[in-house]
Amino acid sequence: MSKNNLVYYLTPESNAPEIQLFPNEIYLMGRSPHCNILLSDSAVSREHAKLFFRDGAFALVDLNSTNGSKVNDIPIDESILDSLDTLTLGRISFTFKVKEVSPGGKTTLTPDDTKILDKDLDQIIEGMENSPAKEKLLAFQSTFNKKKKDLIGLAYGDELTGLYNRRYFDRELEIEIRRAVRYNRPLTLIMVDIDHFKKFNDTYGHQKGDSVLRTVGTILKENSRSSDIVCRYGGEEISILLPEQDTKQGIIAAEKLRLVLAREAKEIEDVEITASFGVGTTGPGIQTGEELISKSDKALYKAKKSGRNCTGY
Repeated sequence: MSKNNLVYYLTPESNAPEIQLFPNEIYLMGRSPHCNILLSDSAVSREHAKLFFRDGAFALVDLNSTNGSKVNDIPIDESILDSLDTLTLGRISFTFKVKEVSPGGKTTLTPDDTKILDKDLDQIIEGMENSPAKEKLLAFQSTFNKKKKDLIGLAYGDELTGLYNRRYFDRELEIEIRRAVRYNRPLTLIMVDIDHFKKFNDTYGHQKGDSVLRTVGTILKENSRSSDIVCRYGGEEISILLPEQDTKQGIIAAEKLRLVLAREAKEIEDVEITASFGVGTTGPGIQTGEELISKSDKALYKAKKSGRNCTGY
């Protein structure tokens, strides 16, 4: 946290957690695995731009990239950032945000921990007559809801990959499975496992293994729909929830991701990287989160038994 009680974030255009920026760090952005903020898009240079704090504000500097950097759609060589500016590198966009925080420091609440407060506040407001006090409470409720949303990135982000974590996956799976069953709409889950991941740790060291995992997560996130929910499920396994997608659409999505991953990951990491994909979809006999996970896991096992680097379903 900075001395003036401001915190700084980049919010990805895709469905991914916010990235908190710290004034004492320099952020290299690009396709090189050495970058703090890894971007796998082919329109992004290996070392595309850097972010750093100077004279009380963050600045974005283009590093002579092939396709340039933009702030609010205007090409820049260097730009001081204001809150809600849009940063575009190649085809990847972020919103830069500056948020005020209380001097009290870190909170131990997660967004889900506030549900009882939400309910109590709703009941209090509903029971009040129209008055200045009710207007103040409504204003407080609006601010409270915004602050609660800000907590999601802190509570549910996986620090290594920049994806959502298992806690967030469990939360969203419960929400999406209920919606799918209630409205009789499909929900597809893709389970992804990096092939022969142990060899990256054994052959090149754990730092290389971490870098490979981060690269795979970035590629999957950047090539999924904005409505898809990409999470680190555990270890080298990544889960992707696809609302409103049936089995056929899920297989097409998985194959697209598999091919993109095999092509782009090698260019970034300079080693062969592939993954196995398992596709499961709700339907008869698949009405709970546990059943959907089991179906996708079985499809993933089928892909591994078939030689890896393929999609099972």
